[in-house]
Amino acid sequence: MALSPIKLNVKAQQLEALANMLTGEDIVFVFDAGGAIKDSVAFTLDSALSEGSQNPVANAAITEAINDQSARVAKLEAHKGVSYLQACLSSDTKITKEGTYENPVILPFTGTTRSDGSGLSLGNNGVVIGAGVKKVRVSAQMYMWNSTALTRCEINVYISNADGTRSRHLRSITKRVDNYETISTSQIILPVTEGQTVQAAYVGKPDTTIVSYKDSTLLIVEVVEWEDAK
Repeated sequence: MALSPIKLNVKAQQLEALANMLTGEDIVFVFDAGGAIKDSVAFTLDSALSEGSQNPVANAAITEAINDQSARVAKLEAHKGVSYLQACLSSDTKITKEGTYENPVILPFTGTTRSDGSGLSLGNNGVVIGAGVKKVRVSAQMYMWNSTALTRCEINVYISNADGTRSRHLRSITKRVDNYETISTSQIILPVTEGQTVQAAYVGKPDTTIVSYKDSTLLIVEVVEWEDAK
């Protein structure tokens, strides 16, 4: 008797034994990798694949599906763990021109405080997205000193493209009340593509200096999702 379409949460190495116990059609195996369902693969089990059957066509389909999914899981597992880059300023940056929404002052994040994993690198005064990265978590912070006018200012986070266009995704605003002050953004998860750059910028009057303290002026980018390409 044919089975209705069903989903089975199993590990790849269990499939062959499982297949030899089932007959039917349109059975969908949902593979489990480390507790998280990563993807599905669908194929038809030949009705002749019953107890003791060794149908070569059906068995070949099962073997191919197992190998394919195992390779994909292995690739995802290779990226498992933390992959991040915490960028810093290489030297103090004195703001010498007003930063506006149309022309913000891009802060030169050209140094690395700490990093691990793959898929991220320094470039274009920010963090460049590498191959295979699908989504990142970003945040930024800057420490201002010798502020004179104590005016309102902002720190903004942008995703910039190779053609020079950019889009703002985060902003934090403050009215300075002291000569020394820190302003930071919240965190946000963003979809990205290879070659884009995460940047942080100053918007406000040219009345301050952004200090290069590695624990105070930061641009943090962490990979939270990788492409699952065959």
